[in-house]
Amino acid sequence: MSSVEKIKRLFAKSTITVNSKVDERIIRASLVALDESEKASSISSGLNLWRIIMKVGIKNLFATMVIVIAVLVGIHLLGDSMGGSGIAFGEVLEKFSRVQTLHARMVDNGQECEVWAKRPNRIRFDYPNGKYEISNGPTMWIVDEPNNMATQKPSWHFKEAQRRGIDVLDSLIRMEYTEGFSGFFSEGPSSQIKKGNKTFDQYQMEFDDHGSKIQFEALVDSETSLIYQMKAGLYQAEKLSQFFELSILDYDHPISDTKFVFTPVEGMRVSIEEPEDSEPAPNSASGSTLSGRIIWASNQKPVSGARLTFSGGPRVRTPDGRSKSSFFVRAETDSDGYWRITGAPKGGIRMTVRSWEFEWPAMPTFTTNVGSPLHPSVVVDGQSEYTGLNFKVYKPKDLYARITIDVKDEDGHPVEGASAFIDYADEPWGMHQHVYATPRKSQFSGADGKFDNSDIWPSIRPVKLSVDPNSADGLYPIRSTFSEPFMIEPKEHYHFDIVIPYKREMTVKVVDPEHEPLDGVSVSVLDENAAQFFPFQGYDPDIVSTNSGGFVDVSGMFPNENVIIALKRLDAREPDPWKPLAFACVPATAPQSRDKPIVEVVFDERQIVIQGSLVFDSNPDSAMIYLMLTGERDDSSSMMVLHTKVDENGKFLLRGVPAGRIRLACSVFFGKQSRTSEGTMTTEPGFKYTVKFSEEGLQFIDQRPNP
Repeated sequence: MSSVEKIKRLFAKSTITVNSKVDERIIRASLVALDESEKASSISSGLNLWRIIMKVGIKNLFATMVIVIAVLVGIHLLGDSMGGSGIAFGEVLEKFSRVQTLHARMVDNGQECEVWAKRPNRIRFDYPNGKYEISNGPTMWIVDEPNNMATQKPSWHFKEAQRRGIDVLDSLIRMEYTEGFSGFFSEGPSSQIKKGNKTFDQYQMEFDDHGSKIQFEALVDSETSLIYQMKAGLYQAEKLSQFFELSILDYDHPISDTKFVFTPVEGMRVSIEEPEDSEPAPNSASGSTLSGRIIWASNQKPVSGARLTFSGGPRVRTPDGRSKSSFFVRAETDSDGYWRITGAPKGGIRMTVRSWEFEWPAMPTFTTNVGSPLHPSVVVDGQSEYTGLNFKVYKPKDLYARITIDVKDEDGHPVEGASAFIDYADEPWGMHQHVYATPRKSQFSGADGKFDNSDIWPSIRPVKLSVDPNSADGLYPIRSTFSEPFMIEPKEHYHFDIVIPYKREMTVKVVDPEHEPLDGVSVSVLDENAAQFFPFQGYDPDIVSTNSGGFVDVSGMFPNENVIIALKRLDAREPDPWKPLAFACVPATAPQSRDKPIVEVVFDERQIVIQGSLVFDSNPDSAMIYLMLTGERDDSSSMMVLHTKVDENGKFLLRGVPAGRIRLACSVFFGKQSRTSEGTMTTEPGFKYTVKFSEEGLQFIDQRPNP
């Protein structure tokens, strides 16, 4: 199913109308934007600090002694990798995670301070002006000795530090990743430099966003593989506006516990800030329990200390006016890689897995996933226990698959400007991933008609490749050409030779039952799912209608495709395609060759009317009636062709109903709750039908000639 058809279904359920000139590429771009927006909303809260950097500057962020590199766009390494010399930067961070004490010098926009840190959960900053700050577990002291003042407050390290397995020392250098950034952790140093009698590996990177640029550099002792120095600079209009530097003086040297203790002297002015009310913990007595395990894909060993987040439930407003999930909890894996949460409410629960200690992508392996490998979700009933929600952790070189595509037309010529997507084979709405034309992420195929993308996520259920041409006004049908369903396995290379056929055309001659030509009949072509593709939705003011000889040209079909020719007599006073005076659907087959045949169809214009009522145990707030041509009950692939509202008395009237077997569906709304009921019936030209929707579904009442 093409994006155009998906968008139409969305519009069919809303008050939005679609202009008939809509280009499929525009709709696809909308879907990509929607997918990116959805993706951004599922990123862990730490990654959102990137936006804070750009809005409030680096200084406020670094005041919490946290370096967060969250790259959303434009990342690239400075210089070339040394090809095996030194270790990957991710391994450097792993070594840092085992450090027990640290003594460092920090420079933040010219202001210098000295830093001491000791596990567990102790850190101190001393400034040249006689001020210092001590965090010891949940308590922080901010001391101003020159002014004889001290403030006690909850440590801003507390929430992270007191969770099992996380220490304030970890937050001193904390790097969280996005999909585009994870590759940097697997990179070796770009060069080596000497300082005194020591050799250092140099790791460099820069990235841009909205005219601002951040440069990052780390010097790592080549012998010990421990960080010696890190720098980060923010440039705006090519000028350095914010700068941060952290230089390590000592690792694992003894530091007395008294360094992290403060007792106010007599006469000192002391203020105490109480902690803000924290969010209530989920009630473990109710809600679903979720559990699983995280292991390395390469050797099946458990991943300890992996950090997971879970969110779901109704959206609620925060005091500052933002919206958030009412259910949000974090969890970590134990030494054997296991995790468990309780209190999950009924509905979809979104899951993320993040940790700079294993910054590589994590793939869900559970089959109950209703999201995607990139954005896993599970649907729970709010009562039961859900086990086996396992993940495998990969390094990028062991995770991503590669897809190459050659797109050609029937004559073997490359098709330029095509776009490619990976859709779920069992879900008409779901897109797994965009396939970019080149590793530089050019979206459309070039003059050679080729795609080559090495950043393809594996799938946990069957997918199909969807390739679309570049323009509705071009030589090809505007709908997708699909591959056969397949699974995407890690590290595999998949190649597809896609042939986009030329669109087929036919001339339709519309006649009455006496075979006399009919003038002014609106003609559209539907695919076998009753999805309209010529013209778009009928919103075009230039509705294609038959001439005095009953002829009209139609186009946009695939070769030998089973189609439906939709004929409508519109009201001249109100030419609304959704409210025709008469409607008929005639099966036909698109031509195999590029010839343009004449196809004669008979249109019996005797009007068909369906009138009905709603009889439920309680009165609904509102209701809609939908008429569909194809598909079975509860089949989302069927297409609605007519609809109408139910009035305040529970009555409805559908005019211009097509003849043949149809499906009627009723959507009833009781407050925020909705209910759908449907049934099938067969209609004939010139008749009026009376039906009723009740708790038992659709009931046939009466049939009589329509005067």
